[in-house]
Amino acid sequence: MNQKTRCIFYYDFGDNWKFNVKITNILNSTSPVKILDGENLGILEDCGGVCGLEHIVKLLKNAYETWNL
Repeated sequence: MNQKTRCIFYYDFGDNWKFNVKITNILNSTSPVKILDGENLGILEDCGGVCGLEHIVKLLKNAYETWNL
């Protein structure tokens, strides 16, 4: 593995969250691996996976438009 390596990170196999990860730095350490940064919304626990998240985003968008904020 090097700094140009890309991998897929699966989280919560029931909801099937899948993330494309690009390795940007490798440290000599015995500490657990940490994801330090990302793009977009991220994981919303127990929302029903990608379909549930899309539904929540649609509801929030509709509510925002209705409230005319």
